[in-house]
Amino acid sequence: MVEHIINVMLLPDGRIRKDALSPFEVAEGDTVRWNFDNAPGLRVEFHDYLPPSGVLPSSSAAQGLFNPPFPPATGPVAGTVAVTALRGLYIYSIFNGEGQRLQWEIPLFIAGSFVANFGGIEKPVGPP
Repeated sequence: MVEHIINVMLLPDGRIRKDALSPFEVAEGDTVRWNFDNAPGLRVEFHDYLPPSGVLPSSSAAQGLFNPPFPPATGPVAGTVAVTALRGLYIYSIFNGEGQRLQWEIPLFIAGSFVANFGGIEKPVGPP
């Protein structure tokens, strides 16, 4: 079991600094912790799940990565990866205290005009 720490720091323009590691792989029993260094009141929200098959994302499975389910809380938050979590990519965003989705200094990826301003945690296919 591994503890993964995501240190979220905001730039002066309100974007999330590039060194908030994402995406990364987890296994059952791992803990993921978000620390908000200079920005109290932020919250993490999982909103999509992309299975290994690559079919369209499912928002219904997005909350299934952690046991117990990930709380919609602000401040430093953490979760333990559930044994029952499906393999695939879990997609999350970080919101400020006013409910606005924050942008990343460097997006996860850019495809045409689509800018992926979200984070990802992957439970890989195959043995952990």
